[in-house]
Amino acid sequence: MKNVKDNAFYEKIIEKYLDLVHRREFEITNFPPEEEWETRPHKMSSEYRLQQIKLVTFTARLQIIIASYSKGDDKNSLRNQFSEAVKVMQEVWDKRITKVYHGRQQVEYDQYNLNSYIQMLQMFSLAVLLDVPKHEFDILVNLVDRDGIKDKMIDFMILPRYPERSELKEESYQRYIMIPKLYKKLVNIAYDFQDEQAILETENFLKKEWIKIPKKYYINLNLKDISNYEVKSGFVGLWAFEVAAVVKIKGLDDSSFKDNRFYPDRLL
Repeated sequence: MKNVKDNAFYEKIIEKYLDLVHRREFEITNFPPEEEWETRPHKMSSEYRLQQIKLVTFTARLQIIIASYSKGDDKNSLRNQFSEAVKVMQEVWDKRITKVYHGRQQVEYDQYNLNSYIQMLQMFSLAVLLDVPKHEFDILVNLVDRDGIKDKMIDFMILPRYPERSELKEESYQRYIMIPKLYKKLVNIAYDFQDEQAILETENFLKKEWIKIPKKYYINLNLKDISNYEVKSGFVGLWAFEVAAVVKIKGLDDSSFKDNRFYPDRLL
């Protein structure tokens, strides 16, 4: 989000998340054995808790990438950070934490929970914008394929690098369908509109629709309050990477919305 915080703020945010990574890595290394864990007063299994801690190490690295863009890092720096983040993601992206389960029998659905979906879409968007090497892009593709995720927004970002891949006909959502509703207009821009109409729809989406997505992701988000946020808030920016990725793939002229405060124009 443009002109909200100065570089010193984001540098402190990055330090905060790096410290979190180091603390979680220490927890993983020193995680208690099963017999000790069972004596503690909780209902969570040790394996599930360990996977939660591991996932935090990836989440923090993704936040560092976003904060680094906010403070002005160039593409080379961001690409290096992406390389580290996607390697960690490959190791810790566990479907028991990221997917939707329902009922006493914990039936597994082929869809991510909202937080995990946004993280995956951000990674795909950054991969497109940063032109990451194929082996890194493949990590993301392999994860969604492994997890049985069929999502039009993600598929739109995959197809240019996998021209032999069949275009998705039907998504895999069964329950908790907030995700397709939130991204419906962006999906329409990606698939249904061309040239001038796509540009108009993108400009309108950035002005009126995009902020609804982080409002679902960030609890009690209020744009008027962001300028007063402290480092403890963990605020890294509200960049519409997914919109920029669609613009890049479709080759749209972004001059009419380039100055939108959510649009990460330096990545195009």
